[in-house]
Amino acid sequence: MNVSGGTTTTYVPWAQPAHEIQSRVTLYCFPHAGGGPSTFARWKTQLPPSIDVRALRYRDTGATHGTHPPHPDGITAIAQRIARGMASLPSEALAFHGHSMGALVAYETARILQRTTGQEPILLSVSGHRAPHLPRRGDTLHDLPSQEFWKEIVALGGTPHEAASNAELRAITEPGLRADYQACERYLHSAGRRLTCDITAFVGDSDTTATPEEVRQWDRHTVGDFSRYVLPGGHFLGGASHDLMLHALTQRLMATAERSGG
Repeated sequence: MNVSGGTTTTYVPWAQPAHEIQSRVTLYCFPHAGGGPSTFARWKTQLPPSIDVRALRYRDTGATHGTHPPHPDGITAIAQRIARGMASLPSEALAFHGHSMGALVAYETARILQRTTGQEPILLSVSGHRAPHLPRRGDTLHDLPSQEFWKEIVALGGTPHEAASNAELRAITEPGLRADYQACERYLHSAGRRLTCDITAFVGDSDTTATPEEVRQWDRHTVGDFSRYVLPGGHFLGGASHDLMLHALTQRLMATAERSGG
């Protein structure tokens, strides 16, 4: 796996190279369903240089953009690929942030690393997803007819109406998006050891996919510290709420890195 931003030959490449200056912690960012590295493109300038931001994609570029059909991997299979790549990285202070689907993938990646290497990220940050042990609620989207599927996707926010109304763009992105939703909707949590790393959770006060109480229950999945931030907004936090989230995340990362000797 090439982690420096050059040609990648693996299923899950790191999409962002490291900062040229020494960072205190490397933050791996796990996107929402249908998302990719561009989701976190601005984070490298919005977060301090002491945090090295590296964004992930869940499948190769051809599958993501419809060149060939994406394999409908489950959350655990995606996490296993990521964890295998991380197991070979030099020892460094790692942290994870995942939004929506990314919260599940980040969580399962941390659990796999715990089991296989004995190491965990120093912080697991999640947003826009209820605690993983809670049963799924809401409609199943991945097998809806195309028009209904896109109506639901647009309703969640985060997808411009212009993009959803472009037939060519829909044809390119829909297979990967459906595969991601299928992975989320078929996810079943398995009991196991709790993480020892801290967990920080963010949720919008009007998010229809996760209530503040459902997000609070992430505290059951760590023996470390837990913190929750309820911010104004929906499933995708924007504007001032997004800035507040990044500020809180930076504070948590720096405090945790200091405590862990990073």
